[in-house]
Formats: sequence, C-alpha cells, structure tokens
Amino acid sequence: NAVTWSVNGIAGGDTTVGTVSATGLYKTPAAIPANNVVTVRATSTAFPAKFGEVTLTITQPQVWLWSTYPSTVPAGSFTISLNGSNFNATSVVQFGGTPLATTYVSPTSLKATGTAPAALAGTSVKITVVNPGLGGTTSSSANLAISAPLPISVALNPTSATLVTNATRQFSATVANTSNPSVTWSVNNIAGGDATVGTISSGGLYTAPAAVPAGAVTVRATSAADPTASGQATVTVTPPPPPVVAVNPSAASVTAGQTKQFSASVSGAANPAVLWSMNNISCGNATVGTISTAGLYSAPFRVPT
Repeated sequence: NAVTWSVNGIAGGDTTVGTVSATGLYKTPAAIPANNVVTVRATSTAFPAKFGEVTLTITQPQVWLWSTYPSTVPAGSFTISLNGSNFNATSVVQFGGTPLATTYVSPTSLKATGTAPAALAGTSVKITVVNPGLGGTTSSSANLAISAPLPISVALNPTSATLVTNATRQFSATVANTSNPSVTWSVNNIAGGDATVGTISSGGLYTAPAAVPAGAVTVRATSAADPTASGQATVTVTPPPPPVVAVNPSAASVTAGQTKQFSASVSGAANPAVLWSMNNISCGNATVGTISTAGLYSAPFRVPT
C-alpha cells in the first residue's frame, strides 16, 4: 500500500511549486508560481500506473473586510475608512464593482474616496476589497448606505466690514457640498454692484462708492451650482475722517521786525496745499505780522497789544 508523492510530476515537489512530504503533507511555496494551479499526486509503488491526484490553487492570503466607517454617506463625494485583515499596498476598494481611489494605511486599515451618484440615494452599495495580481483574492462585502445629498452652502469671509468711501476690501467665498466652487458676486442684489452701493469684481474685491449710500450694503456670493444657495456679508461705508494739518513749530517767539519760517504737513487728504493766515486774517497784516504762501512769517515792527 506504499505510495510516492509528487507535485506537478516532481517527486516531493520543489520550492517553485511547493513540496510534499512522504506522509502527504503539502507545503505551498514562498512565492505564488506563474501557474498557480498545481497537482499533487500519490502513485502506488506496487502498481506505478495506479495513482490518485488532487488539483490545488495557490492564492494570496484571503483578504477580509469587517466594516466601513461611516456606514452611511450622503450622495456626492465621500471618504470611508475600512477595517479588515490582509490588506496590502496593492489593495483596491470597490464600490459596487467600481474601483475607488484607495490609500493603504496598514494590514488592517484602508481609506477610500469616491463619488456616489444622487440616483443612489436611499439605497445600499456593496463594498469589497480586492487584492489583485497572481492568486489575488476578493473579500466578502459590506453594505454602504447612501443618503440624500447634503445641501450646497456658501460662506463668506469676512462676514462684515467697515470701510471709508472709495476704499476696497477683499472677500472670499467657500462653497461646500459640490465639486463646483464658482460663485457670482452682487451688491444689494445688483450683479457686480454699481456706483451707488459700490462695485465688486468677479474675484470678490469690493470697492466702496464715492459717497456714503443711504442704506445698508450687502455683499452676496451665489453658488453657480445652485442659485438658491448663497452667503452674504454686511458692509458699512463711512465718510473719510477730516484732514489733519500740523504746523511746525507749533509755538515760537519772534523778535519784532524779524522773520520765522513755518512748515505745514497735511494728512488724510490727497491735496497737501494749505492757506496761511494770522489771527484768522488771510496772510496777516501790518498789526499782527504777515505770512507768505510758503509759510514765512514776518513779525510787525511793534509788538501787537
């Protein structure tokens, strides 16, 4: 009743196709062979023409999927984490048979991103993990529930601003729950604004009007993907502060009949020109002294009383 054992016709097998002991214990090779289907045969020593055999398929370690997190995602773009075992760097997550962008984290963890069509809302999609390649395996499935898509929202930054007439302020808009980030800008519901309430560029740069508007100003960004979704900011336009004139020196003692040079600086005004006066008399007079258009003061010959 003695038999001899072989693998793919090789007595005892070898490191390529696997080995089999004299007692029939088969051991798979360290690497999956190019032909991963092998035949283990037991041949009678008394009757060499008599044998029995079994066909074995050598595979990678079975990949297992235990759960996904979250187990429910809204229609649209989503990211899920997967827990299981025997994941590797080539593992691919499949969404109802469609491969997803997959990130290997560890032998027990994967991340995947994809897009669930709105038509799938209210249904469940089977998630599997495939370890591709020679002798690849596929996990059992887990159900991923698809809920209604989240509404599109628009948020503005900043949400309020105060600026003087003719000044500018940059606004930005963040659009959530859509792959289309485009918005259209308006001021007081006027596309692009106007000279009365201020204007805003396609990039969100608001320019205040030349005069303070009669009412409140609202800057709005409306989603191009959903015109019912918008975000807004309140703008307060104020008049510019009055110009400030500083005279240097601010005080001086001048001997009768002598001169003193003064200078003036103007802040808060585009025009730096000034008009000089003495005791509220334009350019002064012989009693209080005179001052030139360049700020040169000439004291009177008699000290004023």
